[in-house]
Amino acid sequence: MPLSAMSFCSSGPSRNISGNDEAVRGTNDDATISKHSAVNLGYLEDKFTKYFVKRGARRPPIINRGSYVRTRCIDSLINLFINCSTDKKQIVSLGAGSDTRYFLLKEQNINPHLYIEVDFPEVTSRKLATIYKNPELKGLLDKEATLGNGGTELYSKDYLLLSGDLRRFTEDLVPRLQELGFDSSLPTLFLSECVLIYLDPTYSDKIVQWATKEVLNSMFITYEQILPDDPFGQMMIRNLEVTHTVYLGIFYMYLLLSFSYAI
Repeated sequence: MPLSAMSFCSSGPSRNISGNDEAVRGTNDDATISKHSAVNLGYLEDKFTKYFVKRGARRPPIINRGSYVRTRCIDSLINLFINCSTDKKQIVSLGAGSDTRYFLLKEQNINPHLYIEVDFPEVTSRKLATIYKNPELKGLLDKEATLGNGGTELYSKDYLLLSGDLRRFTEDLVPRLQELGFDSSLPTLFLSECVLIYLDPTYSDKIVQWATKEVLNSMFITYEQILPDDPFGQMMIRNLEVTHTVYLGIFYMYLLLSFSYAI
């Protein structure tokens, strides 16, 4: 049971939180292993996840099913966003970690006008090393793609991989996004898979407020942990405490959910 609660709620992307950044970054590896398990057992199709797993592990059925539901739901919403019109579109993946969606979309020739990923430099540098080591991934990059910021970032015409701290999203990351081609007039999807939950609400609020005020046509896809007081939620919290990882926003998210039901 502890393994199930831990792996099911681990995050695909890496996060930014005060005091336990290293522990939170480690959740990326756990979730990537879980997705790789689901791929190996036929729940999902993803030919690229294997490159980001050093040592695979077979997860219990509840974890594989959770990975399947999570991935299929988010993929369906992203496909709806991309295909809803012929307009140019942008996707901003917050704390993207080892996510492979850009490469899956690019291989199918349905990637948006610009796909942006943001994460800690420790995570982006590892991701870039993996991309450039494997021709199947590197071959999908634009031929004019360049590296920057000490090998922690990649810039191309349809894909940006940026290093940064989401706690300084508006101060540091927004100016760089604008400098590198982000267009606030285009329909933009912001993706948060178990990311905002790790941030103090002060920081997550600033991200959401900027996106809704400054981007003409924006939407969010969020997959976050909720209900910390039910039996599963209590187990989830206890297991994360073992790794010194904290959901700084879980009670805030829970209150928002309760409020939405109330109205």
